[in-house]
Amino acid sequence: MARLVAERLEVSLSKVSKDLSDITSKLERYRLQQFEPKEKQQTKQAKLLTETECTVASAFLKNKNLLAITNEMIEKNGIVCEELNRLIMYLIYARRKTAKTLHIISMGRSGKGKIHLQVKVR
Repeated sequence: MARLVAERLEVSLSKVSKDLSDITSKLERYRLQQFEPKEKQQTKQAKLLTETECTVASAFLKNKNLLAITNEMIEKNGIVCEELNRLIMYLIYARRKTAKTLHIISMGRSGKGKIHLQVKVR
């Protein structure tokens, strides 16, 4: 790319390479600065649960039918059918709160509800 730019602008290749390197470095610094405030905001927004909320949440998470109950709650949110897909997608989205996130790709024909499923489960 640098060679093509140097040829088109009729300047030395070393000058173009240096300038591209400088621009890249500045963009990387800018990008990192943009993420830092968001990370700080996210840590500030962490909600501490009360003792009662912790007890209720702990009981919910220890339930033997946790996945079935979660799937029912997703269905009450408006996602009918696609039981397995909606549950898998919810579990992957819930994983975003951990250090090792997962990603999902929804494949299918156009107009079959992939975006609707993603938006509702999220």
